[in-house]
Amino acid sequence: YPTIHQGDRVKVEQAPDLESKIMKEDIVIFPSPGPEQDRPYLKRVLYLPGEKVPWNGEVLGDHEWWVEGDNRIRSRDSRYFGPIHTIEARVIEIYCPHEKEN
Repeated sequence: YPTIHQGDRVKVEQAPDLESKIMKEDIVIFPSPGPEQDRPYLKRVLYLPGEKVPWNGEVLGDHEWWVEGDNRIRSRDSRYFGPIHTIEARVIEIYCPHEKEN
């Protein structure tokens, strides 16, 4: 799955039943879990509700997703703020204007 880079554009899906459609490896948009409330986060879903997070043994509850950034070294994600509880959108297409089309 492609990583999103600065300058890329994304097409998203927003729907009332969106959370039931989320699958592992989806890239999702969710509200900031920190003080930057005006800036949403965009991360990849690694574990779904009801699954166990292997490295810490946490079992995710209903409406909980474990997300991590593709750049694991620099990413601020569920390893820091825990599982997320709200998903606003799911990325369904990535447009990379810096790559030339054939």
